[in-house]
Amino acid sequence: MIKASLTDYNSSISMKQKYIFIALIFLQVWACKKENPQNKVDIRARIINARTDEVLVAKNFLFIHADTLSIENENEIKGKVQTDSEGLYFIYIYPEFQTVYLKPGDSLAFHINIDEFDESLSFSGNLGFENNLLMELYLINEKESEYFYKAHFQFQPDEFLSKIDSFSLYSQNLLHNYQKELKNTTSKYRKIIDLWEKSLQYNLKEAYLIRHPDADLPENYTAYHQILHSKLPDANIIYMYAFVENYIRRKLSGEISSPEEWYRKTAEIINKNISDNDFKDNLLAKYCFRYIKEKKIKQLDSITRLFFKHIQNPSYTNFCKQHIEKNKRLQAGNKFPSVELRSPQNQKKLSDSIFKNQKILLSFWDLKRRKNFISNLEKLKKIKEEFPKLEIIVLNTDSRLFDEWLLELPVDSKIKFYQISRTSDKEKISPYHPAQIFLIENNSIKKSMLNMYATGFKKELQKFINGKTNK
Repeated sequence: MIKASLTDYNSSISMKQKYIFIALIFLQVWACKKENPQNKVDIRARIINARTDEVLVAKNFLFIHADTLSIENENEIKGKVQTDSEGLYFIYIYPEFQTVYLKPGDSLAFHINIDEFDESLSFSGNLGFENNLLMELYLINEKESEYFYKAHFQFQPDEFLSKIDSFSLYSQNLLHNYQKELKNTTSKYRKIIDLWEKSLQYNLKEAYLIRHPDADLPENYTAYHQILHSKLPDANIIYMYAFVENYIRRKLSGEISSPEEWYRKTAEIINKNISDNDFKDNLLAKYCFRYIKEKKIKQLDSITRLFFKHIQNPSYTNFCKQHIEKNKRLQAGNKFPSVELRSPQNQKKLSDSIFKNQKILLSFWDLKRRKNFISNLEKLKKIKEEFPKLEIIVLNTDSRLFDEWLLELPVDSKIKFYQISRTSDKEKISPYHPAQIFLIENNSIKKSMLNMYATGFKKELQKFINGKTNK
């Protein structure tokens, strides 16, 4: 089984090498060192089959204070990103993100075909070797993870540990082949690579432990938990987050009285068991934001205060507070925020005048999420058939690409479409979920629902039509 899996991996590497040869034709001019401001990294890229006109780069997965790079001439990027320290950064190219290694004053170029995201991503420039090696290990780890999750971890302990060791040996052999090149990298990078390779094993071992809590495992099986009490070479090693997710899940496998209690205990587990401050802050912000989003928190409560007490980075607490303020602004009973909208006829009007004296179901659309819109539109058409007097408005939250938006509009629809006119208005109302809706009457929010496919949606809609909506 493992040999077959590794053979498949070798095939994917061969395909990746083809992309690298193509990419080098475009990127070879970046192989030479360039002068660069000390706290910046030059980025060059070619994006094939792009689904957006921008790329985001940030030091955190929440993309707080992210740098935005525009995709010019349909598929090229060139610009600088803020890089105050050496390490791993997140790069978001819709619809996926990847981790890249950056070093102040250096340069990086990459080539990617969005339709073959992971397999086609290849790097050049001064940081090309480091990032290509990360990508090689990422592909190995993805194969390994897929292998165990597809088998649902249905192995006896000895068999499971043997298979884990086999995959680990494969990664170690890859690193051994690059021993000479690795000596020319930094000490921090080599430590990142070491934990990058090991952290997937930690995650898989934790996942096995969840499924087999009574398995006869070696006494030192959970020795990998020591990493949680250590200073990490970098807080953005992605498999560490999956590992901690499983770690928390196992710790809280007993009965939890409520979702609120689950989040309370999660905050306490992270604060007590995670020693690296940056990693701890990222985890706390992740779960705090998830809590605010799921529970639609509109004011500080004991749980958000607990998260804020433990988070040290003020940018993260501010990020969470902004979403609390947004929930408060969009809660039932409030007036819907006044935003400028553009009609398909290119007429600009404030939402106040459009929503006035009507019962409206407001749904959302983003050009980058075409599949979501197509499925949502079918649902909205059925709602319109069942409730013909209900005004249904679909709002495109992307203020750019007006002409492209017009081409996407459906024909002969009884649903009305508008596009946000001002970029500054997007954050006021941008939804948490592609299927989120608002029920609005005479500019007043009567109901906010995260998912129009949720059980009970039709019942809530009927209440709204009958004037009996509960907040």
